[in-house]
Amino acid sequence: MLLSTLYFISGVLVLLVLRWYRQRRLVPLPGPPPTSYVTGHFKNMFGLNGFEFQENVLKAYGPTVRMTGVMGEQFILSFDPALIHTVLIKERSKFERNKGGALMVRSLFGGGLAGLRGEEHRQQRKLLNPVFTGQHLQEYVAKQTCNAIDKSLSTGVIDIIPWTTAAALELIGEAGLGYSFSSFNGEKNEYSTAIKSVGQLLSKLVPFIPIYPYFVRLPVTRKALSYVRIPLLRQVLKATSLQNEQAEKILRTRQDMLTKGTDLESVTGRGKDILTQLMKANQEGMDRDAMVGHMNILIFAGHETTSSMIARILDILSNNLEIQEKLRGEVLECGEDNVLDLSYLDAVVKEALRLYPPASYLGRMCEEDTVVPLSYPISTASGVITSLPIKKGTRLALSIIFSNRDEKVWGKRAGEFWPERWLESEQLGDPGIQSIYSPILTFGAGNYACIGFKFAVMEIKIMIAQLLRSFKFEPSGEDYAWEIAGVSNPYLSKERGETTRLPKLPLKRCQNSGKVCVYEYVEYPEAENHRMTRTKPGPRATPKSLSHLRRGNSSGLSQTGTIFQLASPVSRDSIASHFDSSEICEVETYPLFDPTAPTNIVNTTFNPSITPATPQLRSGLSSMETSCTSLDAELTVVAPQICGMVPTTPDLTLQVSTANNLEDDEDYDDDPEGVRNLLCLAPTLHKNVRDNSLPFVLQCYSGWAIARVFDPLKLVDAMRDQVIQYFSSEDTRIRTILIANVMNKFSKSLTIDGIERSILDKLALTVRRNGIHFMATLPSDPALDRENAMRILDSMLEIFSLRTVTQSMATCFQSLDDAAPIFRRACIEPLGQPIDLSSILLNPNLNLRHFVTTDIVTTVTTGLPTYFQYKVSFSLELCEQMYRMQDKVGLQWLHGFPDQFIMLIAWINSLRETPGASEDTKLIEWIEKAIQQIRFATSRPSDPLLRIGRVVVQECWRCAALCKANACDPRVVYAQKGFMRLVRGVVQARTPDAFLFTPIVVAGFATIEESDRNVIRQRILGVRECAEPGTVGNNFMLMLEDVWTRTRDEGRVAVWSDSRLATFRVTGR
Repeated sequence: MLLSTLYFISGVLVLLVLRWYRQRRLVPLPGPPPTSYVTGHFKNMFGLNGFEFQENVLKAYGPTVRMTGVMGEQFILSFDPALIHTVLIKERSKFERNKGGALMVRSLFGGGLAGLRGEEHRQQRKLLNPVFTGQHLQEYVAKQTCNAIDKSLSTGVIDIIPWTTAAALELIGEAGLGYSFSSFNGEKNEYSTAIKSVGQLLSKLVPFIPIYPYFVRLPVTRKALSYVRIPLLRQVLKATSLQNEQAEKILRTRQDMLTKGTDLESVTGRGKDILTQLMKANQEGMDRDAMVGHMNILIFAGHETTSSMIARILDILSNNLEIQEKLRGEVLECGEDNVLDLSYLDAVVKEALRLYPPASYLGRMCEEDTVVPLSYPISTASGVITSLPIKKGTRLALSIIFSNRDEKVWGKRAGEFWPERWLESEQLGDPGIQSIYSPILTFGAGNYACIGFKFAVMEIKIMIAQLLRSFKFEPSGEDYAWEIAGVSNPYLSKERGETTRLPKLPLKRCQNSGKVCVYEYVEYPEAENHRMTRTKPGPRATPKSLSHLRRGNSSGLSQTGTIFQLASPVSRDSIASHFDSSEICEVETYPLFDPTAPTNIVNTTFNPSITPATPQLRSGLSSMETSCTSLDAELTVVAPQICGMVPTTPDLTLQVSTANNLEDDEDYDDDPEGVRNLLCLAPTLHKNVRDNSLPFVLQCYSGWAIARVFDPLKLVDAMRDQVIQYFSSEDTRIRTILIANVMNKFSKSLTIDGIERSILDKLALTVRRNGIHFMATLPSDPALDRENAMRILDSMLEIFSLRTVTQSMATCFQSLDDAAPIFRRACIEPLGQPIDLSSILLNPNLNLRHFVTTDIVTTVTTGLPTYFQYKVSFSLELCEQMYRMQDKVGLQWLHGFPDQFIMLIAWINSLRETPGASEDTKLIEWIEKAIQQIRFATSRPSDPLLRIGRVVVQECWRCAALCKANACDPRVVYAQKGFMRLVRGVVQARTPDAFLFTPIVVAGFATIEESDRNVIRQRILGVRECAEPGTVGNNFMLMLEDVWTRTRDEGRVAVWSDSRLATFRVTGR
């Protein structure tokens, strides 16, 4: 114990020296003198007068000030928009969560997202993202709350806090853990009691966050700490032990259910809760302690803030009876199923979240020296500064409250509760922070933004609506005040100073709103006494109003106001007006057309005199390299004939129509990694750019990236720069806007309809004409010619990428046919020589790599030959080089498939044509060993998509393609069973299912058992765009059904050549 004490004292002394040193290094910002050396300004910033103290400091010293923390440590408090945007979004890699805070959360709760930082947080967040669903559950709990309130009241006064807490606790328990806390039957629940106790203790420990990293390094066991007679420490140990014991108990119960195969549809949560997801994820290696931590932090964070916010809104409405009556009128007018569509309810909730956020600030720590810009210059002793140097180790407190109340953003009525501002777009502020929810900071921004904000907003709306249907609330006459703490809560004035006090909000409950109630009318100023004293009727949820405030519009990119209004110039009704014959590019010419006109263009082919559009096109290199010899080449439009070759079986039709789309159970558009925030920055616009169009286009591209790119963070910077570059040119702006409209439609519904399909077909026709024009022009300068070829290829593959998820496989083949000669002309190898695959895969040009990857993957899934002959020099050294360069030239971020697999597949494909290779046992054994030694870029060794890909390439495809084994071969059977085991062990979600095509199709050809086939059907058709007939994903399903039906009818098992025949029967190729 003596050693521990000396260690602790030494640590404190080191901390004091560091604080003194950092204090000297800080920029001499203005700020108030410290009121206490031990606790600094913490006691002033939080508690009864915390809001007034912070408000006075920021008014006296400016939007960015120096504050004092524990033991003299200085930190920065700011609501400067540019500083906040830089810290949370633009330079977020340089600003992490406070290490002490994360460690404290992990110590108290055992883990959870709030206790994770960096890559570990990113991976866990991605896993947890799909679980926040269940409007039906929220409506049920809201009605339970109203019934319980109605039955329990003998008087008209009610403390609303216990009821909002019970409702929020029950909701997050059932939806999150599949567990009921029995909140409405009066039973005391040990788990919820323990978590509440830990939460209350956390608020007492917050001032000591800076020294916590030193404390946890003490070589003292938990048992030893239990003998230390410090009341706060003993309370922490007792509460955390009870909390973890109860979590383990729930965990064991659910584990038993999963082990016994219990039908989870019959239990609370119906198996869609987060606990079940975590239990399944544990099969992939999630630490059990991490699971307990997720459970604890989910319950704590999921009910404290929401219950506080519901109580706050009821408090506001009780003191603003006109607003309450107006809102009740809207609620009673609509049905229960349309609550989320109500415009005034949405405005009230948004305004309450803006003005009274449950949490007051976001904490960050600078990880490296940097300079951040300032929206509001600061006057210092050395002069006025417009940017702020921040040293490594500096802590920042980004004020949510005062960012949401900034008068320069929100106007003179910033501090007033005024819901109507959300119904009038010109009244909305836009600080430019790009937060996750509207233009306010309440739910945060960037990679640590609140993962459950959509669930919380939905919960708040449903609870408020249901309560207003049943009751009217008025002030009770009790004196209370809201106090700033970890979460803001109201406390009675008469209990001030009591150590055991609890939050209370007494309100007077009137009769059920279905009966007549006497309401007080609004009193107008004397100058307006001529006006009738009455309440206004509630606004009705008309289509016009709903166009401004859409259902579930929780992302800042789909709100009313500045950002949403930016979409207007490129609305579907006005797209045609953007086509101007003067919009001409030197290389690309955009046609004038009416996109509203009917069109039957699905597939376009070259006239046979130019390039034969035949199945032999892929195997004929010479035809590729000699095509397009005339500027007057005639384009022929042919009607689609791609799906009639394989009749759709009744079974498949039923599966398509009844498959459970993943997006019905999760927010596929949810953006856990902050891609939208990173991409949709506010760049400096070119003078010729329409200010209101570029942000809309960036929004559309971000939605596309979130929906279709495996790791969109790797693409964000390049995509943003490219879009801005295209937009800066009059030549390419219109085309970019049209592509954005297609992306916008797809990202919202994961399908496109007639007008977007027409736009896409016309764009494809345009790039084809450009390709013909280019191929008909003889090259003069080889380097310039390759540069122009790459530019055309970029345009073609951008359209191809859109077509792969919205149109048929045959249509995509046509796009590849068009792109192939352009790609060949962009390569440095002379005509007639094989293309060096390794040099292409390591080439910095994205679309050269994209084309060869697509060419090779298409060969695997369809049995078609590659467009070109590739020179493949496979070696482990080359794979290692690709591993080291994956951040610069890798494409795994696009499709989830490692680049080393592409190289390996191409090599095995070339071996198939080598006589004797299939019988060379030594070669096959070497391949098996080599695969095990290849290193892949992944943050988790157990990454399910990587494991699935490894099994497929290592066993299924290698055995079938190279060894020419059929589906009954023991090696193929073993690999297929391993594949299905992995697929069943991975939670069904958009990621990875949307990126499983290559492995699932390969393994699907070798699948014999009907139960395994049903799993494959479920995973493919569960992805929304694959359930759409006439799309690539649906064509893949048709191909599998064709192989399965044909082999069953012929009384045999599948061989690899069956894939080629299935491709022909589905696509005609």
